[in-house]
Amino acid sequence: MVPVFNEESSIKPVIQYFGKLNALCELVFIDGNSSDNTANLLRQNGFTVINAKQANRGAQLVQGALQITGDIVLIHHFDSRLPEDFSQLIEQALESHDWGRFDVQLDSNDWRIRTVEAAMNLRSRLTGIATGDQAMFMRKSVLLAHAEELNNYPLMEDIFLSRQLKQSTPPACLKAKVVSSARYWEKNGVIVSVLKMWAFRLLYFFGMSPQSLYRLYYGKQSHHA
Repeated sequence: MVPVFNEESSIKPVIQYFGKLNALCELVFIDGNSSDNTANLLRQNGFTVINAKQANRGAQLVQGALQITGDIVLIHHFDSRLPEDFSQLIEQALESHDWGRFDVQLDSNDWRIRTVEAAMNLRSRLTGIATGDQAMFMRKSVLLAHAEELNNYPLMEDIFLSRQLKQSTPPACLKAKVVSSARYWEKNGVIVSVLKMWAFRLLYFFGMSPQSLYRLYYGKQSHHA
């Protein structure tokens, strides 16, 4: 499942990739109340799109999981690309784990971004906490067991879910890489982005609610999902 929001300008270059993915698995886009033509363009290209009932990342995941008929859920960011053998790797991993994630590779040659990428993968292995960029996967029943709480997580939903899931089994940390866009890091600056990310993680760790973090992160853009 792929949460999306205002990706109209980015759809054309990814049609072929998602078309191939759609032929391999059950692909569902969950549109977080986009103000542009994202949902319509995806539907016009033959994809299944559902409209999120809440402008809320955690709620998008729950709604997407409920839509899927299979028993395995993979959280796929719009600007990420899975390895070709992803399906086989996931099935093998779930034989011994309740959940897992891939290593991430950011699509940039900037050595600073390469360092961020390596740190993300190492930190995840050491802590058992995954991020959305790492294409988390799990059995649908495992995700839906936390549906009520996830509905209250407009931000930090990946950290919350990781904390809950690792109580049963640690994640399967696959070395195969999902390639994710470095656009956030390039737009906002590597150092500023790292500091901002850790500041929000610390605020969450010390008890700030996901709703307050969301308002702080997006400011007046409260419609963002």
